[in-house]
Order: sequence, then structure tokens, then C-alpha cells
Amino acid sequence: MDSLTHIMTGAVIARAIDNEKIGNWGTIAGLVTAIFPDSDFVLGLFDRQFYLQYHRDFTHSVLLIPFYSLLFAWVFVKLSKRACFRTFYKVCLCVLLSHVVLDLLTSYGTMIFSPLWNHRFSWDLVFVIDLVFSGIVLFPLTASFFWKKKARWICRGSLIGLGIYMLFCWVQHDRAIKLAEAYAVGLKEEVIQIASLPQPVSPFRWANYVETQENVYQGFVDLLRKEPPRSVSGSSSFSKLNSLYWSPGEVRYESFPKTVKSRG
Repeated sequence: MDSLTHIMTGAVIARAIDNEKIGNWGTIAGLVTAIFPDSDFVLGLFDRQFYLQYHRDFTHSVLLIPFYSLLFAWVFVKLSKRACFRTFYKVCLCVLLSHVVLDLLTSYGTMIFSPLWNHRFSWDLVFVIDLVFSGIVLFPLTASFFWKKKARWICRGSLIGLGIYMLFCWVQHDRAIKLAEAYAVGLKEEVIQIASLPQPVSPFRWANYVETQENVYQGFVDLLRKEPPRSVSGSSSFSKLNSLYWSPGEVRYESFPKTVKSRG
């Protein structure tokens, strides 16, 4: 998920937990801890390949997050001069965990059990920049600063909205996967794996992939589309992007042979 959405979500969570004992320091704690996991971008300043290999690694580990939360809670107790360690810890822990969950929603992959296991987990439900998701966070967060007495409940409503939207995306992902599975049944090849990845602009658009021993098949679907896309040669980039996606009953798949590395 993009960094701005992480920051806004952190602020929403902090304000939903809001405690009068820590006041605005809770929001500040939410903002700061929300961006912490992405501090691994510093690795890219030294070695781009190293950064790509270890991005979403130890800073995103659910095994280490409780310890990060302890550190941040201690820091904010010292900065705010408010003896509310448990409240700060609760805010920091929830915000850091939210960062991991939001990254799991995307397709890049997150090593949530680092350093014990470096497998990348991904749920493939949301594109890395999702305007609907960001809007569900942005507007309630803005409103919470104008209606301060109701800020806690406005932000809690935002979190409920996010939960409903994630469930909605899960349903659309399941629909797209079933289309890919139906296509795979007709292949006279051994299927290794099937995936459906979220696409930009719309939660109804998906890129379906079927991997076999020799090929990878790719097809783009718009679950709302009723008619085939129109030819758009010479049109805008947006129109060309729109023309990639087919209706569920007419998805066209392209075949890409796997690259075989020569030996010796």
C-alpha cells in the first residue's frame, strides 16, 4: 500500500482508540509508527538490488512488531511527559499491525515471519494505490478534525468501512479466480498454479494468470463489462488501458513460453 494511505490509516486508528490522557500525542504516535515499517527504503540508498530483496522484511515482521511497539511507546512517554505507557503501546501496536495487514492486501509479498521464515505472503486483494480504499480513510479522518467530540466514532466508522471494502474485494477476487480456473480446465497441460492480481482504477478489474509446466497464460477481465472492449489505436493511455479488459464470458488469454536456462 502507498505510504500516504498507511499514514492516514495510522492516524485513523489512533483517533479511534483516542484516550484523553494522551490527547493529540496519540495521533502523532499513529502518524509516526504508521510509516516506520517503510523505513527500509534506506536500504535502497546503498544497493537497489539489496532493497528489492529485503523490502517488507524485518520491519514488517509480526514477530518483531511487539518489540518495536515497546520502543515507540517508551519514546512517546518520554516526549509527551505523560505516564501512559499502556495506551501508547496499544496505539503503536495496532498501527504497526495495520501497516502489515495493508501490505498483505497487495501483491508484492510481505515477509511477516522474518527472520525465522523469509516466505513472502500476499492476499492479492487490492492494488498498491487504491483510491476507494484511500477515500474511505481520508474523508472520515478529515471530518474527525472538525467534529472533535465525535472523532472517535467517526474514525471507528472508517475502520468498519475498510473492513467491508476488504470483504468486497475478496468476493471480486474469488470471482476472478474462478474464471481463471475455468480456463485452466480446458488446457491440455499440467497446471502448476493459478493467480488473479488486482489492477489499477477499479476493484472489478483483474489480471488472471495460469502457470503450466511450459507456459504462462495471461488474461485481463473487468467483472462489470458486458461487451468486448473497443479498438483504441492512437487513443489516450487511459483508453488503451481500458481496452485491455474483457467481459467475464469473453476473456482472451495470451500464452507466454517460459524461459529455459541453458546448461553448461
